[in-house]
Amino acid sequence: MFTVTGAVSFVTSALLAKLLNLQVQESFLAVTTGLFVFCLAVLAIGKYKALDGLIKLVALLLAVSTFSAFILILLSTKQHLVEPENIMFWEGKQHWVFAIALMGWMPTALDLSAWNSIWTVERIKETGYKPTLKQTLLDFNIGYIFSAVLALVFLYLGAELMFYTGQEFPNDASGFVDRLIQLFTGTLGQWSYFIIAISAFSVMLSTTISVFDGYSRAMSQSMQLLGFGWKWNYTVWLLITAIGGFLVITAFKNQLKTLVDLATVVSFVVAPVVAFINYKLLFSHHTPPQAQPKKWLRIWAISGIIFLTAFCLLFAIISIS
Repeated sequence: MFTVTGAVSFVTSALLAKLLNLQVQESFLAVTTGLFVFCLAVLAIGKYKALDGLIKLVALLLAVSTFSAFILILLSTKQHLVEPENIMFWEGKQHWVFAIALMGWMPTALDLSAWNSIWTVERIKETGYKPTLKQTLLDFNIGYIFSAVLALVFLYLGAELMFYTGQEFPNDASGFVDRLIQLFTGTLGQWSYFIIAISAFSVMLSTTISVFDGYSRAMSQSMQLLGFGWKWNYTVWLLITAIGGFLVITAFKNQLKTLVDLATVVSFVVAPVVAFINYKLLFSHHTPPQAQPKKWLRIWAISGIIFLTAFCLLFAIISIS
């Protein structure tokens, strides 16, 4: 909870400082404090309704900006600086570690499955309308397919803008944000600077608010199920999440890339446990038989759990070797 909150907030704060034309390193903690206060205020006052509205707006912005960049770069790319057949990608354990870190968040962390369920229930409370199973599955499938397509688009953008050009992200916040924006402006032109910067900030802001809300709701409901009641309510967990995330940021102030790697690896390491719990929940008495996934999806789920577990064991072997 704290590493993921710290990582996404770190990137968001750096982008905000850049947009405000501030010195990122000098103003970073002040900007981060302001960001956290804003997120807490939006969620404490507006709650789910504010989150839902913001995510819809940013999802539209993300789709337009990402696919626009994809098409423009696709049209502007003549040839690669480094031909893929000359690259031995799987040399060295650092490439395996990178692949594991990538899977931790691509297209999203696996524990988001619990948040989706919580948000679905909150939407029912807000609107007073309870969708059918078919409607809920359609909503999920649209989001799932959209995320899968975006993952492929981001893979292409990463290959064209970084991998084939030999670019790497610096570890400090200022250098990280500069390189991120330069990757796009170097291909699209300087005219796209503010479009890319604003799009990136909007996406990261919605991600930060979603992380605050998701973890706080999940922890609040977990504590209530364990019998702790109102003492551990949503607002309390918002504050705990903010404090923990802020402490992580201060500990990794000049090591943004290291923090992102840590957060993604941690997300991947817990993924097999989350996957197993999801599986047990869906194929238990808690889920009515008519609502349980079909047999082929059950086999697909088991395959996924085996895959995630195997990669975690591989990560453990690489880490100690």
